[in-house]
Amino acid sequence: MDEPMVRFRHDNAAYSVSFTSDSTALAVGSLDKSIHLWSIATRERLHRLRGHGEAICSVSFLPADGTLISASLDRTIRTWDVKEGSQLGTMTGHQKYLTDMAVSTDGSFAVTAAHDKQVMLWDLKKFQHIRTCSGHTDLVSCVAISPDAKHVLSGGLDFLIRVWSVADGTQLKEFGPHKRTIQCLSFSPDGRQFATSDESPVVVTRDFKSGQIVAEFEDHRLGVRCLAWSHDGSRLASSGSDGRIVIRSTAENKVLRTITAHRNTVYDLTWSKDDRLLASASFDRTAAVWKT
Repeated sequence: MDEPMVRFRHDNAAYSVSFTSDSTALAVGSLDKSIHLWSIATRERLHRLRGHGEAICSVSFLPADGTLISASLDRTIRTWDVKEGSQLGTMTGHQKYLTDMAVSTDGSFAVTAAHDKQVMLWDLKKFQHIRTCSGHTDLVSCVAISPDAKHVLSGGLDFLIRVWSVADGTQLKEFGPHKRTIQCLSFSPDGRQFATSDESPVVVTRDFKSGQIVAEFEDHRLGVRCLAWSHDGSRLASSGSDGRIVIRSTAENKVLRTITAHRNTVYDLTWSKDDRLLASASFDRTAAVWKT
């Protein structure tokens, strides 16, 4: 096992991570039904946010950092004041477990995926449901929002990646079918490409407009569960069931670093705003921060 900058231990699996914009704190969503806010410098827990009735599948700070958004298997999306450690509001609409959430770069809206086969958009200023994108024929496992906030990608157990219009919720196109469940999606910062993996060790990058494969690589021994493009677009991080993190140069299409990071499946990766740090969340009950 490689040694991270810091490793935070929890009572149950860590599912999701998000940095504050100044990279001084890390939010960790856990199977223990709570969100842990950690100081990276002191390694102290600043808050433990309770309120969800089931595991937290996704957490994300809004750009202003005063508010944290969380999605849970309890079918709710909740907003939190992290300075006070208090809950601000709850949004409901899904009929079954939530699986993933993405937040637009300006923090104005979020999109969620769930076992009910639906993709839902949420207004984060009014804390209310905007619209539902229907079309998947089985559970939806992952979502991503384009950097210009005009499109949503979704993928799931029907083996298809679908493209939705944020403006009216209509499906614009689809990619596939793939051979397996779509596990993860990540847009490049310029929106020209997206990366995906379908429950296999292979990561594929595609041109967003055409859907054509740009690159394909197999750096893992087991299935990939999460992907994260650095904010400057120069690197793509991947991880999954083998517990390793692989960081690739997108320009040169070569591996820059392989980290033996966790003893079990890694479910989430996220870069700090300045791309100097990478955080990981794992089923081994830890979240770690790595210098990159």
